[in-house]
Amino acid sequence: LMTAIKEQKALDPNAILVDGGDFFMGSLFQTAFATSAIELRMMGAMGYDATTFGNHEYDWGEDYIEANAELAEFPFLAINIYDNDTNKLVEYCQPSVMVEKNGIQIGIIGAIGDCLSSIADEHVENVYFKTDDELTELVKAESTRLREEMGVAAVVYLLHDAEVSN
Repeated sequence: LMTAIKEQKALDPNAILVDGGDFFMGSLFQTAFATSAIELRMMGAMGYDATTFGNHEYDWGEDYIEANAELAEFPFLAINIYDNDTNKLVEYCQPSVMVEKNGIQIGIIGAIGDCLSSIADEHVENVYFKTDDELTELVKAESTRLREEMGVAAVVYLLHDAEVSN
């Protein structure tokens, strides 16, 4: 994977590299050693611009996510994961990030879709996801903020969702 991505980046150094979630799940290193540090270092070396959360990021619990967020060289994005106690966005992610490619400012907004039912309850006791109309309003407001206040030329919406319809 690293070789393929480096080859593509050599062809187009202005390409945006993102991950749409579930990046903590499935690798031999993560399963054997209960850490995603190796994957995060590889993703950093490949030049990831951002990632968003999938339902499997929560398979290991919030403490695991928080520890890995500190290791990552790129932001974890999720505009719609809120703390039950504070009703504010959780601290281990941010709603968006700006990247510059070939002199052009691009905003990237991340979100997790309506995946709560696919996560074990004990792993999401402290959070809730804003979905449907609430998520739409969050994304519209952030997109407007990025364009009008931050001057981005384009906005990318990165969503991990349980269902995708045709």
